[in-house]
Amino acid sequence: VPANNVGGDYFHYRWLDDEHEKFAIIIADVSGKAMEAAVTALRFNEVLRYECRGRTSPIDIAVGLNDSLDGQIDTATFITCCIAVVEIATGQVELVNAGHCPPIQVGMKSGLAIPVELTGLPLGIPTVLRQINFYESKTITLAPGDALVFYSDGVIEARNPAGEMLEEARFVSLIEEDTT
Repeated sequence: VPANNVGGDYFHYRWLDDEHEKFAIIIADVSGKAMEAAVTALRFNEVLRYECRGRTSPIDIAVGLNDSLDGQIDTATFITCCIAVVEIATGQVELVNAGHCPPIQVGMKSGLAIPVELTGLPLGIPTVLRQINFYESKTITLAPGDALVFYSDGVIEARNPAGEMLEEARFVSLIEEDTT
């Protein structure tokens, strides 16, 4: 739930192939607040639809998104994004993270919640500031009953009545408590 009436938090999911073997989950957060971020998120949605066509690799999707956004959004704006491509038959998930909060792999049998750490610059960083290979991918396997938790910084930056932020470590602990 966004902190404002409108904002830049975004998620999307879609099949990447006609056979329904590869399923993509995308979560993103546009820098800024309110309507400005919401309009950029709307534009991001249209670019995403285009960049997912014919692609099944999260790295290819991320690079396509970044190339399409280059020069199309304000230079002070960036988009954090995490892309997961699930291979339905095997439970393998290939992940790419473009500066977003790391997804958390939850093992239902083990009860452990483990952040999937990946590096990568946010989308929209000007070309002159990027390296050639600026995204890495990681493949994990989900067993039946396992989960992958996606979230944005609004979750871990939420404050209790005492003004303390939730933070990632406490969020992970809460997820683990919920699996027991």
